[in-house]
Amino acid sequence: NNFLNPANHVMDFSFELATLILIMLLGHWIEMNALMGAGDALQKMAALLPKTAHLVTDNGETKEVPVSDLKVGQAF
Repeated sequence: NNFLNPANHVMDFSFELATLILIMLLGHWIEMNALMGAGDALQKMAALLPKTAHLVTDNGETKEVPVSDLKVGQAF
């Protein structure tokens, strides 16, 4: 009878608690790996951005300028 033998309940609870902690740690590890992979992908994409652009001036000519010098409304 399990009611008269509480040791079985304690062992069941301990096993369930340990299993829950293991699953939570595994989920955290998977999440961190996914976040690190996404961060690496973003850095690689940022490296592909151009450093300069061809700006179209008011008289229709183009000149090469750093992307950081571009302003909203300018044609490039």
